[in-house]
Amino acid sequence: MPEVLEWKSITGTVSYRERIMLTPAAIVTVSLEDVSRADAPAIIIAKHIIEAPGQVPVNFELMYNPAIIDERMSYSVRATIYEGGEAYFITDMAYPALTRGAGDSIELALVPAAGNSSFFGTNWELSSIRGETEMLTSNEQKPNIMFHTEGGVSGFSGCNSYTGQYTEADDQLELGNLMMTMKACTDPANMELRLMQALNESINYKVMGNQLRTYTAEQEELLIFNAVTAEKAAPANAVESTSE
Repeated sequence: MPEVLEWKSITGTVSYRERIMLTPAAIVTVSLEDVSRADAPAIIIAKHIIEAPGQVPVNFELMYNPAIIDERMSYSVRATIYEGGEAYFITDMAYPALTRGAGDSIELALVPAAGNSSFFGTNWELSSIRGETEMLTSNEQKPNIMFHTEGGVSGFSGCNSYTGQYTEADDQLELGNLMMTMKACTDPANMELRLMQALNESINYKVMGNQLRTYTAEQEELLIFNAVTAEKAAPANAVESTSE
């Protein structure tokens, strides 16, 4: 009889220190890599994708074929959290696994990915209000906001354009009174009102990759904006397994 392959697994958690909530569209990838050769790219041994992971810490079970593990080699586990197809959090250090005294249970601490969009001068397009993402405007143009370097702010509410002033320092934000045009629009979800209320409550902000998020003084998440950039590719789809 042919030998039955017995897969083994590496288990652990993926987390980060920042007090930032993941959206339902977030994707977590965890991979086992052969990092034995310092002069060559790592070889991916196994990869797992977790869709709609919820909030950190995210538990994972990474299945691998033990027959291809060589005790003389070095292996490491790496993780990435994607939001909107962009790397949002990444591992920035090696997490040894399986050989050379390393085990099969690992806690991965991720850090923000490099390449943040600038808070200033970026066209930030609204993605979520208080965790709600299904929002349609009367003309299908998404609300947006732009913070100019000289202290001015301008944007589109979903119906009307608005302008005003703001102050910013150390990730803290204060918006002055906003002046709006007086166009009448069909807005059954009261999105314009909800957006303006959330902007007025926004005290803190954080730019992570191509996302801008605003918070209350108690760190309750209010608004999520995405930087308007060229369409980026989604993470690679060569995976061993996927879970939801």
